[in-house]
Amino acid sequence: PKKVRLAQLSLLPRCALEDLLDILVARNALNDNVLPHVLTRQTQRLCLEGSSQLRRCLLNTIGRSCPNLRVLDVRGCQQVDNRIVRDVLQHCELLICLRLEGCPRISDTAFAPALWKPPLAGLLGLEELSIGKCGQVTAEGLLGYVMKGAPMLRTLDVACCRLMITDEVAGELLFNFGLCSLDLSFSQQLTDAPFSLGKVCMLRQLNVANTALSDAAVEQLAACAVHLETLDASSVLRLSDKSIFALAKHCCCLRTLRVSNSQITDAAFEALSRCPRLEILDASWCIRATSRAIELLASAGDVSGESQLG
Repeated sequence: PKKVRLAQLSLLPRCALEDLLDILVARNALNDNVLPHVLTRQTQRLCLEGSSQLRRCLLNTIGRSCPNLRVLDVRGCQQVDNRIVRDVLQHCELLICLRLEGCPRISDTAFAPALWKPPLAGLLGLEELSIGKCGQVTAEGLLGYVMKGAPMLRTLDVACCRLMITDEVAGELLFNFGLCSLDLSFSQQLTDAPFSLGKVCMLRQLNVANTALSDAAVEQLAACAVHLETLDASSVLRLSDKSIFALAKHCCCLRTLRVSNSQITDAAFEALSRCPRLEILDASWCIRATSRAIELLASAGDVSGESQLG
């Protein structure tokens, strides 16, 4: 009877099956007996984040079993390897979102085309890719295989890739591929240099939290990324009022700003109060600001402050 019930899972409507899968993952109830019945030709969204208990041999079947897959999320699944990802990219031509953050077995090989063959079909329409904490992916693999093989890519997460992200690579990602969202947080090698190239930047969202950038980088960014809507510069310890002045002057579309644990003062809050679209501000642990900053935020009206002032 149990096998009959599991077999009937594949008969559920697609949305119901995907919702059921979300519930099973959230409750840590997804196992090797259930997964094969969830992998069907109609499956378009497969979210397995944190399902480290699933056997690799079953994950190897995702690409062939779900040819119409559009979203695959295996973040934190440390058993996921190059073969699994490559098989998905080879068979899932409709793939638009691939999240691999925290999969340490992934390397350049997952994205490399076979010798004398075109790029993997799943890369061609890919719009979002997360390879944060994938320490084996190199700069050559990122630029040579991923960025060249995925011309539609608009959202890229390479957080905590301390060896991959150099100034040269960051410059390419910032200005040459038309990305709309980029996560460079915890990039220990990143300096101000790539921001001084002076090219037009199409970014709308940028995360540079916990990097060694200074005001010079943010000032250059503000001048060339005038459509920027979200900036996360949390724990960028060298950031001061100069950065905020530049953002307020050039980035009229700014909606979300996170500058916690920085050197900004009340003058920065006064400048931010004049940002017409700012909705979310995180300035916690900015100990150089005073209680007057709260009054300045209140005068802005629409800003949702998440501030802890000292």
